[in-house]
Amino acid sequence: MWHGGRPQPALAEALLPTPVSPPPGPARVLFPDEFTDDETDRVATPPKSQPAGRRIGRAAAYGSVGLLAGASLFLLGAVLTPSPAPPPAVEPGTAPALVLSPQARVDGLADTLALATGAFDLRLRLFQSHQMECPDLARGLVVVEERWAEYTAARTAGRVAQDSAHASLDRSLYAGVDATERQFEQSKCPRP
Repeated sequence: MWHGGRPQPALAEALLPTPVSPPPGPARVLFPDEFTDDETDRVATPPKSQPAGRRIGRAAAYGSVGLLAGASLFLLGAVLTPSPAPPPAVEPGTAPALVLSPQARVDGLADTLALATGAFDLRLRLFQSHQMECPDLARGLVVVEERWAEYTAARTAGRVAQDSAHASLDRSLYAGVDATERQFEQSKCPRP
């Protein structure tokens, strides 16, 4: 309640913050040898018997040891971390070319073709559930045909060795492309 434009004393005391006492428990100190056994539970002022120069010297010694330890860790990290290889010299205006072996190129194109046939199967399921239309399905067929043409051109131009694993991969990819063609024909969509 206001009395004469001033708050009452009880209300003013209630608005003041209450002091917070430190939590109970042992105190953590930087220089533990400055305290005796009976003073370990409370923080005390530095003893007057030690001159100020000695306390400053001890603090400087602790600080020096900390700085030396930090610098040592930094240098150890720099020594143990391998330095990155310098980038290859490239003339301005030219891009570095990634050189693949013919077999690696054919294998990459085989993976791309397999992904394209899988994507067409997904498009076909969406088309059959009326979530996709003929133009979308036709785009999937075009992608499969383009990837097949790239794969067969790289396989014949690269003159890669045909071991049994690659021969089996060829048959599997051809079967996937053939199934894609047949499924598109069965959809009754106009050919792109």
